[in-house]
Amino acid sequence: MDNGTLYRQVAKDYDLCFTRDAGFAHKVRQMRNQLQVKILRVMVPQQCVELFVPAFIEAFQTSDWARYSNGADWP
Repeated sequence: MDNGTLYRQVAKDYDLCFTRDAGFAHKVRQMRNQLQVKILRVMVPQQCVELFVPAFIEAFQTSDWARYSNGADWP
């Protein structure tokens, strides 16, 4: 599916979406008519599930969501 279709589908069903796709996050930042969903590019280092999931959850729980704009790198 193309990025525009993906963005609209995510916006329809979610308030927050994480991606590792730098191109998708960049295109979202460039959009003039952004929808209510916030797209964030995950910057937690790729690692085995046993390490990644706890790191992701800790970052999620301690994030100040107001400081992240649509298409921003997180955390």
